Amino acid sequence: MLRLMTLGGLRLSASDGAVVMRRRNDLAVLVVLADRSPAALRREEVQALFWGERAEEKARHSLRQVVLQLRRAVGDVLEVDAASLRLTAGHVAYDVREFNDAANQGRYREAADLWVGDFLMGCEDIGAEGFRAWLDVERERLRRLLDFCYERAVIQLETSGAIDQATTYAQRWADQFPLDERAQRRSIELLCAAGRLADATSARGAFIRRLATEMDEAPSSEWLSATEQMLRAASSVDVAGVRARSVKRAAAARVADDVASSAPPAASVAGAPARRSMMPLLAAAAVVILSAMAVLGARIAMTRDGRQPTLAVGKIGVMPASDSLDGFGTLLAITLARIPGLDLISERRMSEVAVGRRSADLTDVARAAGAREIIDGVLTRLPNGSLRADLKRSDLATGKTRGAYTVEGTDLTQLADFLTEQVARDLKVPAPVTRREGTTNSIVAYRFYEQGLRAYSVNDGFAARRLFAAALVEDTTFAMAALYQALLGGDSTDAYYARALRHARATSERERLFISVEWGRRMADPRVLSWADTLLTRYPSEPDAHLAYAQGLLLGANRADALPHFRRVVEMDSSSASFAAHCRACDAVSGMIDVYRSIDSLPEADHWARTWLKWQPNSERAWSAYSSVLGESNRFAEAHAAVDSANKYLRVDDPLSHTVWWFRNNEYEAVDRAWRYAEQSDKIERRLDGLWTHVIASRTQGRLRDALSAAREYTRVRAKNGTPNAVDGLLEAVVLAESGQPRAAAAMYDSMARAQHGPSQSKFSATKAWYWTHEAGAAASAGDTATLRRLEDSVRASGALATERYKRLHHYVRGLRLELERKPDDAAAEFRQAVWVRQSTHVRIYAGLARSLTAAGRPREAVAPLVEALKGPVSAAGLYATRTELQQLLAEAYDKSDQRDSAITQYRLVSRAWRHADPQFDQRRAAVETRIAALTLSAQPTSQRSMPR
Repeated sequence: MLRLMTLGGLRLSASDGAVVMRRRNDLAVLVVLADRSPAALRREEVQALFWGERAEEKARHSLRQVVLQLRRAVGDVLEVDAASLRLTAGHVAYDVREFNDAANQGRYREAADLWVGDFLMGCEDIGAEGFRAWLDVERERLRRLLDFCYERAVIQLETSGAIDQATTYAQRWADQFPLDERAQRRSIELLCAAGRLADATSARGAFIRRLATEMDEAPSSEWLSATEQMLRAASSVDVAGVRARSVKRAAAARVADDVASSAPPAASVAGAPARRSMMPLLAAAAVVILSAMAVLGARIAMTRDGRQPTLAVGKIGVMPASDSLDGFGTLLAITLARIPGLDLISERRMSEVAVGRRSADLTDVARAAGAREIIDGVLTRLPNGSLRADLKRSDLATGKTRGAYTVEGTDLTQLADFLTEQVARDLKVPAPVTRREGTTNSIVAYRFYEQGLRAYSVNDGFAARRLFAAALVEDTTFAMAALYQALLGGDSTDAYYARALRHARATSERERLFISVEWGRRMADPRVLSWADTLLTRYPSEPDAHLAYAQGLLLGANRADALPHFRRVVEMDSSSASFAAHCRACDAVSGMIDVYRSIDSLPEADHWARTWLKWQPNSERAWSAYSSVLGESNRFAEAHAAVDSANKYLRVDDPLSHTVWWFRNNEYEAVDRAWRYAEQSDKIERRLDGLWTHVIASRTQGRLRDALSAAREYTRVRAKNGTPNAVDGLLEAVVLAESGQPRAAAAMYDSMARAQHGPSQSKFSATKAWYWTHEAGAAASAGDTATLRRLEDSVRASGALATERYKRLHHYVRGLRLELERKPDDAAAEFRQAVWVRQSTHVRIYAGLARSLTAAGRPREAVAPLVEALKGPVSAAGLYATRTELQQLLAEAYDKSDQRDSAITQYRLVSRAWRHADPQFDQRRAAVETRIAALTLSAQPTSQRSMPR
């Protein structure tokens, strides 16, 4: 059997090892065929990948030459016809397929052993842009898979007690990922466990130097603290005699995220080599076990029910009174948050609860926030100018003092550091290594930040934005202030997110995880749930952690899994719901309402909307949520009333706020009045919203010339009054696709996709996949199957790097192609795989599914997806497909499944919408009217029918 080697180079060898072929350009074509095997590749696709810049005839000639060379090398294994190429499965061994299979089947060491270098190393100059883009994506995928395999291989070996082998694989892992903290940490950890202290020390120093030299950075404080603790523990215990690590420690799945654990691994004994005397072994084991018991005893002593200790910073008086010393409590909270394993109630949480309870008693506030202990006391300026802090740590339930601390220093930062070390020592956990690390070292900046949080919680966006900006002026590296500026939205949102992420390493672990989760949700990063899971695991007393995990679950396939986590947030945070517009409980209830709406559990959605209104009867957000539930239940009058209430408390007069329910109730005259009114506004944003609605309403009513004019006006106004964007032409492309110009629309979509850039690979890839999906719809309208085949691969490659919604889009593109090839059953299967959840599924997927089912003779099955599509927001069942188009498809599905009355109802809605349509709709409307007449006549008794003369 021939063997195709692509890891570490590129060559084709015979079974005896002799090289069969070396030509890289030809072999690269074979690699793409092997990757797709046993499926075939269209010739046009191969030509685009490798010779896309050449003229079509030259590209075809080049492909013929390559095929000739490959047939000489591999024989009939390469199947060739006029349209496609295919590599027969099972005749050419492909190392990447073997690597994938080993990884997927849990043979992690075998997979790691197959890796001898990067995929197609040295082949970066081969092919056209399409091949190089494919190569980049495939390399990144394989590197991620290799990282996972090494991690799991090390855990498997460690669990089985094979410490020497585990150490070897950990070192290989570290060599493959020389800048990765997780890999380096595990290597050092296992070197310590194997008694190789000198090697562990050398590896730690080498990594620190490598980061400084290559990245101009230092390792994170958690990594430095953890590895220093490992070395300290290894040097104090005869670890050469304690060869195996704790099976329990190794079996616990290490969180698959980018944040290294800050706590050092617990040491324990699972066994020892038989060649050594038992006495040294028992002595070493005793030292380790007693040490572990001491730590465990300390943990049990300071917790209840096995939960983490939770601590809050209370009132710290100042003697004599001095404004310059008032911020010490804030600074102490920042430094205490660095203690590994300590669950500190955040300043933000304390501030929210204080406002909600209208209480200045920080002991009461701390108890309500979930703290079990509080640290408070007094700060004194001594006659010599130095400072002294006298603090105590008390149990909130019993009042019993758990610890007392007195420190002296020259400034507040020094005092906070000294106190943090004492508290860590008292709790028997490692003290933070790096000083002056935290949210910010500027008390002034933090005061601005706290005030900004208060404004944010009561929905005063203007004040919050101003205060967060002031905090960033005081400290440009203040990551959390940058994050909240991003959460407020605006033109610089992504820039603020990027700043927050850039400086996240200088924050506490909790804040770094929180930033990562918010960034991941914004950027459609598939790792967001792992980060949220870590946040929840390590900080279970924070409502933010539970909320982040629930919101992360919403990005997956089963949104209902988020419901119990949302309920937990409500239990923890309902006390703040009576005052804070941005309360966690409110965010959780909003999430529950969306989930219940998406699974058609409207009674539950109604219950939670009413609960929210009980908390906040004057809340615009609560009334808007209630309006959505009422409208979903077709209670349109009540929905409009709820919208009016929302506008009242928002203090706005928005003519477009009712359009969602006018659209849903087919009241297009009211929609037209609203957008005309909005277009006359002096406010640019209101005018743009009016033009956007104008386009949707005109298309829905068959006025495509009017819609195209409004779409172009939208682009012009954007360019004149704001920052022009490559995607401003979206509306125009949508209208062109419906106006008999699908190729022009496809070209516009392709330009939008290629113009994309972003602060993260996931967001960049998600956006490209989205616009290529629209291009596929236009290509399908033009009957262009070749473009659909190309786009299918592009959408699949880009979508794979983003969240679930985007991972499924390539099935839609394939469904369009199969539909053109008149394979309706196969097309319907692909469209079904593209469906995600109702409100986030591309509405044209539902339309394609309904068309295919109807064409396959299954019209009854076509009804459900169309009903789902019509329930979507106006931006979906109005922008990407018109409601009239969906209603016509639904009428036809009812008609062909003998549901006469329902068909008549939908046909009438279509006819009514097209009353003032462009002339090109005249024939379609006449056909609809004819069908209404025929169905109406057939519904009458025979005696009432008009007899032909």
